[in-house]
Amino acid sequence: LHTHLFSQFRYLLKIIGMGLSFIQFWSLDHTLDILNT
Repeated sequence: LHTHLFSQFRYLLKIIGMGLSFIQFWSLDHTLDILNT
């Protein structure tokens, strides 16, 4: 049970990490757009 829960937690962390990096990339792109205007 513990190992299954741990793998699920790691999977969740991976998704959160991907989401955070995506948000960072998007905000950076947005900032560049504002600076270019």
